[in-house]
Amino acid sequence: MYDGIYEVSFTAPLSQFDFGVGGIVTIKDGSINGGDEGYAYAGKLTVDEQGRATGRVKVTKWSDAVPSVLPGLDNYELDFSGDFHDGDSLDGIATVVGNPSLHLTITAHKIAEAV
Repeated sequence: MYDGIYEVSFTAPLSQFDFGVGGIVTIKDGSINGGDEGYAYAGKLTVDEQGRATGRVKVTKWSDAVPSVLPGLDNYELDFSGDFHDGDSLDGIATVVGNPSLHLTITAHKIAEAV
């Protein structure tokens, strides 16, 4: 029900940019993979029967031309917790592992099925 390809956006309240480049993630069989024009994302996601999602995602910079939404961090891990709504949208908070004061608000909307 939650597997799919999602458009993802994020905001970082403490960032000078306060935006995230539109990205794409694929959620399939407990894995989450994707990226945007400067970063790749890879990790694991668990979803319970109520649609509560938790996971850890590694963020890796691949383009020096794109600034980080979290200034000073190019490669890091995020702990995510959030909720699916109607099986086709997800929202939640991701905190930087080792520095929980740094966080992102994340929203995602399903745009296609994953095969």
